[in-house]
Amino acid sequence: MTAPERSMGMGVRRSLSAGPSAVPRRLLGALFVTVVLLALGFSALRGRIIELRYRAADVVREERDLEEQRRAAAVRVRELRDPRRLAELAAVQGFARPERVVDLERGPSAR
Repeated sequence: MTAPERSMGMGVRRSLSAGPSAVPRRLLGALFVTVVLLALGFSALRGRIIELRYRAADVVREERDLEEQRRAAAVRVRELRDPRRLAELAAVQGFARPERVVDLERGPSAR
């Protein structure tokens, strides 16, 4: 290497090319890996959010179905307790109104 090459920094450039440029490459590699891992993490979270939304929709649908079943059961109970229906069933099975009703007073032990 000649004196003018040294003064221009040729020898220095070779020694710096291995050092400082290698550090940014490592840093870029680590940054790339970090970005990829973050992207995978966000992708997994997004998938989990979609899964939870589907589950929530299923729960809302099930709640609606159960509410409809509750309403249908309440209607059926009202139908079964209908006095006219009960009177018809009693007549078919041979039940009759009592001819007399005895009203008993409560004793001390009934309280």
